[in-house]
Amino acid sequence: MTIITSVARFLYTLEVPRDPATRRPLQTGVVPWRRTADGVEVLLITGRSSGKWIIPKGWPMLFRSLADAAAREAYEEAGVRGRVAPDPLGRVDAPKTYRLAGTIHWLLVVHAMEVTEELERWPEQDQRRREWLSLEEAAKRVRPRSIAPLIRALQSLVASEQR
Repeated sequence: MTIITSVARFLYTLEVPRDPATRRPLQTGVVPWRRTADGVEVLLITGRSSGKWIIPKGWPMLFRSLADAAAREAYEEAGVRGRVAPDPLGRVDAPKTYRLAGTIHWLLVVHAMEVTEELERWPEQDQRRREWLSLEEAAKRVRPRSIAPLIRALQSLVASEQR
């Protein structure tokens, strides 16, 4: 690792909240979902620069829970609002490669969000695409791959809510 990479990595994560247990830099995200006649669908969006299929995610926000911050990202990035489960689906490794900093391994806390409103206009609509997919198709496409088991776990979560 060069000195430039070390400095860039330090600067990228300087003011980012860290997980208290692991001290890793932290992000929060949601898996937006809805019920259909055929079961459950998940909404994925494309990354702004990569074009890869991802979930809405971003930085924790001051004076907001991780779930509330993730809901805000879902609005800004995907144009959806809904009910976010207060307990996370899980925590996954979410590596991201930066030109100067190299790869940084973020700890991503992922919540489920039942979508109640899909907007026609939202802040990042010109920067991303969004698509509703079956659980299995979303699990195949999503990046990082570590999110796939959380998407598959939605089936049992939704089934338990219907009881």
